[in-house]
This record gives sequence, structure tokens and C-alpha cells, in this order.
Amino acid sequence: MTRGREDDYSVRFDQVNFETDLPAIEPTCNIFTTAGCSNPPPGANFYPFPHTMRSGSREDDGRCMWTIGANHPRQISSFGGNPTSAWGPFETIDYGGGFIAPLNYGTGPFRNPCP
Repeated sequence: MTRGREDDYSVRFDQVNFETDLPAIEPTCNIFTTAGCSNPPPGANFYPFPHTMRSGSREDDGRCMWTIGANHPRQISSFGGNPTSAWGPFETIDYGGGFIAPLNYGTGPFRNPCP
């Protein structure tokens, strides 16, 4: 993952964090007790999750790239191989004003495996 000006993606992030806001959008999820919450969502035949993979182009010479989906042919890591592992556990967030809720699943920061 990179950061920089709109036209300059040469500066790399040292850390990354995965998160998905499933608890906030699931109709069966009680965001205060986490009852009825699930990852992947109920009835989902497919729920994408992050991966790193090798580029397939000659110019990129097989460099590490980020993608989202399921399994990929040039995959390096699937971060656990399923949405539950890849997105992580409930992440409780303090929004201020006394509103504290687990509105995300999140990994917390970790070293960027695709520098």
C-alpha cells in the first residue's frame, strides 16, 4: 500500500490495518451486545477479503500487490484464508459522548507485508 500526492504513489506505508463495518450494516446485529453479528454476513455465499499477490506483468517483475476477493492464482498471503481470519475480531471504538460500540471487525495495525 502506498501513499502520496494524487499523482505520486512512491511512498510506502510501514503498517496496514484491515477493517470492515459489517456490524454497522448487518440488520441482525446488535451493535451494543454483538448478538446476531457474524462475519461473513448471514446467507453470504461469498464475502471478499484482502490478499497480497505477485504481479503478472513483465514490467512489474512479479512485485507484491494488494487485491481483494477470494483465492488468487499468484497469491502470496490470504491472511488466514477466510473473511473471519482476514478481517479480524470486533473492534470497539469510542466515538465520544458516551457512544462506544463494536461497529467494525478489525485487525489492528501490523507490518505491511507488501512494502
